[in-house]
Amino acid sequence: IACVMLAAGAASGQSTYYVAPGGSHTSPYDTWAKAATQLVAATDLAGNGDLVLVSNGVYDTGISIVLDGLTNRVTLGTNVTLRSVNGPEVTTIVGGPATIGVGVRSIYVWSDGQIDGFTVSSGATPNANAAYKREGANIWATPTTLITNCIVKDGIARNTAGGILNGIVKNSVISGNRANAGSGGGLYECNAFDSTIISNTAAGYGAGLYLGSASNCLISYNSCGNAGGGAYRATLIDCVLEYNSVLASSWGGGSSECQGGYGSVTRSIYRHNVGGYGGGASYKDTLYSCLLVSNRVTGANAHYQLGRGGGGAALSALNNCTVLYNSNESASTNAHAGGVYQCTGISNSIVWHNTAPFDSNHIDSAFAYSLSGPVPVGDGNIAGDPVLSATFGLAAGSPCIDTGTNADWMATA
Repeated sequence: IACVMLAAGAASGQSTYYVAPGGSHTSPYDTWAKAATQLVAATDLAGNGDLVLVSNGVYDTGISIVLDGLTNRVTLGTNVTLRSVNGPEVTTIVGGPATIGVGVRSIYVWSDGQIDGFTVSSGATPNANAAYKREGANIWATPTTLITNCIVKDGIARNTAGGILNGIVKNSVISGNRANAGSGGGLYECNAFDSTIISNTAAGYGAGLYLGSASNCLISYNSCGNAGGGAYRATLIDCVLEYNSVLASSWGGGSSECQGGYGSVTRSIYRHNVGGYGGGASYKDTLYSCLLVSNRVTGANAHYQLGRGGGGAALSALNNCTVLYNSNESASTNAHAGGVYQCTGISNSIVWHNTAPFDSNHIDSAFAYSLSGPVPVGDGNIAGDPVLSATFGLAAGSPCIDTGTNADWMATA
């Protein structure tokens, strides 16, 4: 009984502040009748462990200034929870105006805390000498901040992170954000779960996700100027990467450099991604149990003498992967490898039905216990129709059944 009473007492010591357009704006905003009409009025009072509860409305006024003049619509103190009553469809926080070089960030978080159930829109960061002022246009969070059930859209960062800088992102949509002069148009150093990362852009790398991780996420229609249209240097698990792209002079339409200390890609699907020089789906990644289908390279200079190609993958390691119907569509007269180019570690994989003017499936790649055509040099390789099901798994009669080899990574796959 004593333990229960202590727990109840601790909870009652935490304060709740209310925000609603129809409130009387009477401090300390501790009832709905006295609710603040501006978010910043309530969040400025909230302390460690407090809750700010927000009713339906569009919150686009009020300014909070931190860090030597950094302007934000809302600032959350340490371990403050900002929660809407009825969700992101009817509760919006607007920064901005979303104009390059001017404007107001939507939300700044000092440490920890939660943001739950908002549309966070149109944040912008200014032209400034200090790099930190140019980052995280919609949400500047910390690695332990939870952002859940949110729509984060249309932010413009002068440098990096048009959508969210840092944070744990769950069950959210990250859409239409831009890193105007840097990387991570949607997410920068975030860990995302069960979310959609769509239609973000970046001048640099990783338009959808730069660093961090994504699990069970849809990463689609993101585009950047350099490598990794969907993701760059990240850990991806059970994701779908589709319709992402890079410029014609860049690599890795789907993902790039997800390898070594920067991560890997596991049980994910790449489809309809577009690379420039090479790696329509994947460039310099380590892939496990992935499907690469209908990706392409389109750059005019994606040809062999310049060290370019691979509509499916270039310079990646593929373990237990299937690479089908990818293409090198370069206008070059020497375009090679619709499937894989210079992938030096391909095992237990299928590379088949890819197209290019030369070497449709593979060139300059190392295979073991895999199927491709012509039959690759190496232990246990075969050629011929892999006999696949409609979902690209092995069908009855496939020559690939029981012809692979076991690897250490499979024990935890």
